[in-house]
Amino acid sequence: MRLLCALLFILLCLGGLQGTEGKREGAPEKQPARKGRNRAVPSSGELTSKESHRCTWETSGDGEVTLLVSCTHGELAYRCRYAGRPELCPAYAARSSQYWKQVVGKLKKKKNACDGEKVLKTRVCKKAPVESHMRLVAEEEQAEV
Repeated sequence: MRLLCALLFILLCLGGLQGTEGKREGAPEKQPARKGRNRAVPSSGELTSKESHRCTWETSGDGEVTLLVSCTHGELAYRCRYAGRPELCPAYAARSSQYWKQVVGKLKKKKNACDGEKVLKTRVCKKAPVESHMRLVAEEEQAEV
């Protein structure tokens, strides 16, 4: 009886292994490439600057990405636009979420999200071409809400 159970167990194990040659158990399978808008670019979010300015941001574009930042502080509101080509950074393909976290982090550290540094350089792409960094391209005057 034991021999029969052992034989049955072996057959079941061998049957379960068919078609898994070359695959390691627990190894992730590669997912097909996504078509359409680059999903590595987040679409929008919120942040609060160093001086408690409440801001929203949104991105658009595939090649050249535009980052529109709109902020309010008390009765004042202001907007600005950054643009860049992050895909020119070699590390961006593998670490795009890290890139965007660092861009938003740079905005949070500013007193005013549209003043100060005109280029938002990330550590992920510090050695990449200057075009890969988000650069301030337009700034709107402050207006009362």
